[in-house]
Amino acid sequence: MAASGVDRTPTTYALQFRSARITSDEKGRVVWLDRLRLGAHVPIVGQSQNVTYTDVGIVADVDIREGQKVVVGKANMEGPDKALFLVVTAKIAD
Repeated sequence: MAASGVDRTPTTYALQFRSARITSDEKGRVVWLDRLRLGAHVPIVGQSQNVTYTDVGIVADVDIREGQKVVVGKANMEGPDKALFLVVTAKIAD
């Protein structure tokens, strides 16, 4: 069985943020990320098995309470049926 174009052509990702800050309140510690960005270079296989690429991304400022999962955003790929979700959690190393 031959591999499809997508199998031979991986998606590449880049995750970055401009700055981070840790604060505390009565409920615990919170990590704040300034301009959190996830970018992906995604292969798209056409009907003739030709591979093209699309770039998708999510950019947001986000507050994450330690131990909590936060959905930062969603980026559509190849229409509404395929999407990339960015979910983050924070654990502060003492």
